Amino acid sequence: KVTMAFSGAMALTVLEQSKTPFDLVISDISMPEMDGPTLIQEAGDKLQGAKVVFMSGYAETAMREKLNEIDGAKYLQKPFTLTSVAAVVKDALAR
Repeated sequence: KVTMAFSGAMALTVLEQSKTPFDLVISDISMPEMDGPTLIQEAGDKLQGAKVVFMSGYAETAMREKLNEIDGAKYLQKPFTLTSVAAVVKDALAR
């Protein structure tokens, strides 16, 4: 099941109101209202061990500090292909 949110604030609301846990959260690093790392930190226990994949159009090295804020977060460089998304998701869920 896939649940979409159009902003970090909306995603936080979805996570907080969900009756079932999420296995994976895919978020842009930079978003209006709330960035991805802040979303994950604010969600806290609501994630219950969900894996995290961040995406960004910036080089991974430029985003390393933000990525390091979330233990085990994976990174997906924009633009990406369906194959690269599938590979990163598979890797994240396998951990």
